[in-house]
Amino acid sequence: MEYAQSGGLPVSRFGLNRMKRISLKLTTRLDESTRWGEVKFDEAVEIILVHEGGYVFDAQDSGGETRYGISKRSFPKLDIKNLTKEKAKELYRSCYWHSVRADRLPSSLRLMVFDCAVNQGVSLASKILQRVVGVQADGIIGPVTIGACHGISDMNLIDEYASMRLAHYQNLPHWSRFGKGWSKRLLEVSLTCAFFAELPKELS
Repeated sequence: MEYAQSGGLPVSRFGLNRMKRISLKLTTRLDESTRWGEVKFDEAVEIILVHEGGYVFDAQDSGGETRYGISKRSFPKLDIKNLTKEKAKELYRSCYWHSVRADRLPSSLRLMVFDCAVNQGVSLASKILQRVVGVQADGIIGPVTIGACHGISDMNLIDEYASMRLAHYQNLPHWSRFGKGWSKRLLEVSLTCAFFAELPKELS
């Protein structure tokens, strides 16, 4: 994909052949109806869960305890260690997918914004999108932001959004420890979004 070679991501770490394998692996995770239709929550959250994994308690992670990517810092009253996958999905839908109004965004961009909300915060995910489309970055996605999204090519949206996400990661204090994993995650999400962007419009 042209995007993979010129999108501003640290692709040299992985190599083009590896990126092609990643792209194939990710797109085959999606069922046939999704691969030839629009990106929906049920399929997007499965990709998120692949990146987030199970129970983790890393002393250097400011989120504290996490399970399926749901952190104690974000949900202090939740029993993280015994959190079920189904409950995690409910939280992802109500607190992240709906918060960035993902189902109103261009289909190929939904996973990118959703993943950013999960991994970097809903406010940042919303503001990056608003900066990309050139509207006031107030952190609240409404009709103006959504309308502006549909006036820009999907590939340009993905490219600019991914570049801003990467820049934010690089400015975090734990970049040296977690940067490789963050970059790999962002690259994989970008490739999946690019796959959808390249589908004929009548299919996507």
